[in-house]
Amino acid sequence: MASKKDLEIKSLVLYPIKGCGGINLPGVLLTPLGVASPSGIIRDRTFMVVKGEGKPTFITQRQKPALALVRTRIEPKEALLQGSTISAEDIMLIVSAPGMQDDLRIPIVLNSSSSKPSIEVNVWGWNGAAIEEGSEAAAWFSKYLGVPSKLVRYAGSAGAKPANDSAFERQVDLSWTSEAHPVAFADGFPYLVANEASLEDLNCRLKAENEQQEEISMNRFRPNIIVGGVAAIAWEEDQWENVKFNSSAPSNSTSAFAVLRNVKPCSRCKVPTINQETAVVGDEPAKIMYNFRSGSVLGWTQPSSFKASVFFGSNMCCVSGEGTVVKVGESTLEVMTLLAEPLSGLADYAAQ
Repeated sequence: MASKKDLEIKSLVLYPIKGCGGINLPGVLLTPLGVASPSGIIRDRTFMVVKGEGKPTFITQRQKPALALVRTRIEPKEALLQGSTISAEDIMLIVSAPGMQDDLRIPIVLNSSSSKPSIEVNVWGWNGAAIEEGSEAAAWFSKYLGVPSKLVRYAGSAGAKPANDSAFERQVDLSWTSEAHPVAFADGFPYLVANEASLEDLNCRLKAENEQQEEISMNRFRPNIIVGGVAAIAWEEDQWENVKFNSSAPSNSTSAFAVLRNVKPCSRCKVPTINQETAVVGDEPAKIMYNFRSGSVLGWTQPSSFKASVFFGSNMCCVSGEGTVVKVGESTLEVMTLLAEPLSGLADYAAQ
């Protein structure tokens, strides 16, 4: 149980395919590459859709909001559980979407005889290699999105070959951290942590502005770890430096806790304006967030792109405790240290 100072783990979400629907899990494994299933068989944003013609740049809801309606699941679902003995060759990622008659079935692990080619892909300026999933996956996404597309797999971690080729390894932006950290196909960092209290404050402001405004769901922000509880304070995550996630049941094979470092506040694109149940794009919450969560209002002026950006959630990296299992309703988040120099503008904002 959480103490008066600890925050509760309210929800845990793993997104197998960048830009597509996630899988809500009762527990996750914390790894350097982000959250994984407790069994370790699938990691966050292992797969990604890229352009099928020209330079294979990534495709997300920014370009194709319909990706919000793509649903993912693991079969058999027991393969997600810690200690699962199901053979890796029998585990599939199942992908479905409205209007698609057949589901797409993707083997989770490439077998030793796999001859799938690698292709160069681009993710936010990173040009590296990824494994192409083949013609069936390409045809499925091309048909659904209406543009030539391919599905690729991140190969910079165990479970996909060749795992040790540096061309497959992607690192976080070192301008934000002095330490190298791996990241798969997330936008920039392996973890996105969000605070329920901040979402509640956002929705209160929306209702005050327009009583007819629908409530914004947390899934619009696509975080991996959602914390909250009676101790949670809206926007306090802006000031966190190091946070400890305490395991609910450490064992000889898992750590008692993991420490994540808050690398930067998460600047938001158009995706939070997309209803994740309908794929309809609206004005909110971006419109109201410009009034109180923009870099110019908060005083976050460096880099210069922050001035016109809005912020929700915290980008984090795992600095210790790899292998910790955290669970909804059992594990807790403990704030270990705060930023030595508070982000300018926050004190003025908090007083509003």
